[in-house]
Amino acid sequence: MLDVREQDLEELKKFAKAAFNLDAILTTASELKYTRAIKQVMVAEMQEPTEDFVRFFAGQVYTGKMTPAAREKFTHITRRALRQFVTDQLNERLKAALGGGSPAVVDTPAPAPVLAPETPAEADGKPTTVTTDEEREAFFIVRAILRETVEVKRITLRDQQTYCGILLDDNNRKPLVRLYFHGTKKAVGVFDGAERKEEKVTIQELDDLYSLAPRLKAAAAGYSTNVKGS
Repeated sequence: MLDVREQDLEELKKFAKAAFNLDAILTTASELKYTRAIKQVMVAEMQEPTEDFVRFFAGQVYTGKMTPAAREKFTHITRRALRQFVTDQLNERLKAALGGGSPAVVDTPAPAPVLAPETPAEADGKPTTVTTDEEREAFFIVRAILRETVEVKRITLRDQQTYCGILLDDNNRKPLVRLYFHGTKKAVGVFDGAERKEEKVTIQELDDLYSLAPRLKAAAAGYSTNVKGS
């Protein structure tokens, strides 16, 4: 009772003697029931979009074939877009409430919860790593590329001060690719051959990772015989 919302008060008014209407109350109850159910579906889709949900949105903007790789990529994009949409709506409400004041706070979108940095600030003053949206998107692309080679749960992300590493089995001895996205140019480190020497390759955009698919698959297959199709 100490935390009553304005919309709750509006619904309670319908139970007043002067305004009591059984049919209207039953209609409202039915609408509230389904509204609550739809909200629960929306929350679930924001956390883990279903295939049909992803296909619906991807179909509005993507004309290519919905391959497993494309589906995983658009699952990540859809989740991020939904969270950014909610953030934008909240920012607009806040902007209106403030009457246009404090533009530096209002106009800067807050990061979506699922994309927030995973590494907490350290108390001893040492610099902390921050995993960026681009690094996370690249991680999902690499998982999409390698899903036919190894189980995706074996592909992990481990951020470092100078690069973001994508590993097999969360093992530093099994690097799949390294992301160097903090400079003026994007580059990725790929590993070929028995000696696993790293070669940096400059890329223009994240989709360029797909052109490195054969090298990434060869690297993953070289670490273990426990690969798909072996």
